Amino acid sequence: MYRTTLLTLLLAFPLHADETTDALAKELRDYATAELAKVPGKDGKYSTVLPDYLNKQLKDANTRDREAWSKINSKAEWEKFRDERIMALRKSLGTFPETPKSVPMRVTKTIEAEGYAIENLLYESRPGVWVTGNLYRPATPQAAMPVILIAHSHHAPKEQGELQDMGVTWAKLGCMVLVIDQLGHGERRQHPFATAKDYPKEFRVGRQDYYFRYNLNLQLSLVGDSLIGWMAWDLMRGLDVCLARPGADKKRVILLGAVAAGGDVAGVTAALDPRITCVIPFNFGGPQPETRYPLPENAEEWFNYVGSGSWESTRNLRDSAASGFAPWAIVASVAPRRVIHAHEFSWDRERDPVWKRYQKVWGFYDAADNLSFTTGTGQIQINDDKASHCTNIGPIQRKGIYAALKKWFDIPVPEVETKDRRPASELKCWTDEAMEELKPRPLHEILAGRADTACTALQESYRVDRSKAHTEQIRRLHDQWKESGVISAGRIEEQDELPVASCRARWLRVRLDYGFRCLEFRPGSAKPDDELPLVVCVCRDGPHRFLQERSKAISVLLEGGCGVVLPEWLGTGSTRPADGRGRTSQATALNATALMVDRPLSVLAYKELSGLLNSFEIRLKRYDKTRV
Repeated sequence: MYRTTLLTLLLAFPLHADETTDALAKELRDYATAELAKVPGKDGKYSTVLPDYLNKQLKDANTRDREAWSKINSKAEWEKFRDERIMALRKSLGTFPETPKSVPMRVTKTIEAEGYAIENLLYESRPGVWVTGNLYRPATPQAAMPVILIAHSHHAPKEQGELQDMGVTWAKLGCMVLVIDQLGHGERRQHPFATAKDYPKEFRVGRQDYYFRYNLNLQLSLVGDSLIGWMAWDLMRGLDVCLARPGADKKRVILLGAVAAGGDVAGVTAALDPRITCVIPFNFGGPQPETRYPLPENAEEWFNYVGSGSWESTRNLRDSAASGFAPWAIVASVAPRRVIHAHEFSWDRERDPVWKRYQKVWGFYDAADNLSFTTGTGQIQINDDKASHCTNIGPIQRKGIYAALKKWFDIPVPEVETKDRRPASELKCWTDEAMEELKPRPLHEILAGRADTACTALQESYRVDRSKAHTEQIRRLHDQWKESGVISAGRIEEQDELPVASCRARWLRVRLDYGFRCLEFRPGSAKPDDELPLVVCVCRDGPHRFLQERSKAISVLLEGGCGVVLPEWLGTGSTRPADGRGRTSQATALNATALMVDRPLSVLAYKELSGLLNSFEIRLKRYDKTRV
C-alpha cells in the first residue's frame, strides 16, 4: 500500500533551490516548450485516440445488441432480455422516493371557455419540488375521460402554441389533457436569464431553458440522480393527479413525447409506469431526424442502435450502451401496450430495422394491432423545403395520432383543430398567494441538502473503527476498488531517452487494456537500481504543460533525490482530441459517450494512475514503494 503523502515526502527530504536547480529547471522548461509546439491542434489536426477508443466501445455495444437480439425467438426470451435492461435503466436514472399515497395539489386559477376549461395547477412531485402545469378538461366533466399527458420539447415550455392547440382540441372532444413545465423550463427555470435585460451582452433569450438543461443534469448527477429521471418522476406524479380526478379513465392513459427530447422522456416514463396504456415518443427509439433516407439494404447491420454522446443528457443515458438499454429496447419494453412510432419528418418504413424489431416483439403477444406510426415530410439533411419542422407536435404529425387514438380508444378525430391560444401570463400557475403559502425553493438548495445527507452517510459508512488499525480500513477501500475492476497492474515498456542532459529522462509506455504514456525523470546521479522516492504529478492539460509551468518544482525534487513521473492521460497531451470544455465542445460529447459505455473519463484516469503505481511496485525495485 502507498501511504506516504506528498507533504510527508517533502518534509522527509529537505529540498532547496540553487543555481543547479535553476539550470535544470530552464532545461526542462525549454524542452517542454519545444514539445508543446507539436501538441495536436497547432496544425488544425487533433488526435483521434480517445474518440477511436470510445467509438470502439459503441461499436462493441451495437455488436452485443445485435447478437443478443438474434437469439430472441420467444416471449419468454424477450421478457428476460427486457427485464434485465429495464432494471439497469432504473438503476441508471438514480434514486426515486417512495411513491406517495396522494400528491399535494393546488389549483391557482381556472379559465372557463366555450366547451372547455383550463386549470392552472401546482403539485408536489418530491418534498419541496413543485410542478407547474395546465390541465385542459371538458367544460362539463364527463363519466369516462381519456387522460392525455404531453411532455414538451426542449424548445419551449407548456404555453407554446402547438401544446395549447392539442390541449384545447382534445379537451373539447372529452379528454383530460395535462401539459407540465418540465424541470428547468418555463415557470420551473433554474436560471435568472428570462429577458434580454438579464445579461449585459446579447444572448438568445428563448434558448436559455434549453441550454441550462446541461447544468441541471450536472447538478443532479452530483447527488447520483439524472435530469431524465426527475422528469419521468414528475410525469408519473402528474398522472397521479389526473387519475385522482372523478371521471378519469384508467384504461385510456396516453403519453405524448414531443420532438426534440420530449420523446426521450415519454419513452422512459412509459417503460417505468405500466399505467400508461399508449406512448407516442417522437424521434426516440428508431432513426433520427438527422438520418438520411433511403436507409441502406443492410440497415439491420448498419444502424447505430445505442447512439452516441452529446451535452443533451436525455439522449445519451448513463450506462445505456454498456448495459444494453438502447432507446429501441426502452420503447419495446412497453409491449404489448400500445405504441405509435413517431417521426417529425419522413420515414423509410420498409427498411427501418427498429420497426421490424417492434413488429417481432408485439408478435410475441399476438398484439400487432397495438403498433402504429405517424410521420411528417421531407428531410432536414438536404435542406428540404418540404421538411415538416415543428416546435412540439405539429398538425401534420398529429394526423397519424388522431387515427390511432380513434381506432384504439374511440377518441374522435377532430373535424377542425381548435386554435384558441392564450398568452403565457394567463397560463401562469404561480401566484403571489401560492408563493407565500408554499415557499418554493430553488433546485440547488434542495440538492445541497441531498448532498449533505449523502456525504454524512458516506462518512459514516467509511468511518474508521478505532478498534482496528487505520491501514486495515484503507486496505478495505482498496480491495473494493480492486474487485470493481478499476485497479490493475500495467506492463511498462521503456522507450528512447529524452534530450535532457542534466537528468535521466525517458518516455514509458504503460499497457492496460489500452496503452498510455508517461514521462519519467530520475536524478542524473542515480544508478539504475537505486530505490528512490517517487512523485507522480497529474495535469489535465498533459505532462508537457505541467513540466513547462512547474519546471522549478520538478528540478527541486530531482536535485533532492526523488524520481518524478508525469502521466499523459488518455485525451491529454499528444492524444488531445480538441480545444474547449464548454457545453457544446467535443470534450463534453466524449465525456457523455464515456458515461454511456461505462468508461467515465475520471475512472479511466484513476485506472491509469493505479495501473501505473502498481506497475512501479513490481518494476525492478527502482522506487521505494513506501515513499510514493
